[in-house]
Amino acid sequence: MGDAIANGRPTPPWKQSSVPNPRGRSDALDSRVGDGIHVRLLWHPTDGHVSLAVADSKTGERFDLPVRDGDGALDVFEHPFA
Repeated sequence: MGDAIANGRPTPPWKQSSVPNPRGRSDALDSRVGDGIHVRLLWHPTDGHVSLAVADSKTGERFDLPVRDGDGALDVFEHPFA
């Protein structure tokens, strides 16, 4: 995935969309950063599902995790390994 450019400067990976979202836009409900790992809790209003977007600024790796129905979104977001 190429670097996005905003205001003439590359956008940090944790501010870029980690995976193209075929379901449309998403809204960040919360975010946290620790040791170079940025975790965002995202709500997808088109279908109401919630996911986590995780980006590691040290390695450049990033991925999305869907929050399953019945799992507490904040519990998943606050989990120390998320």
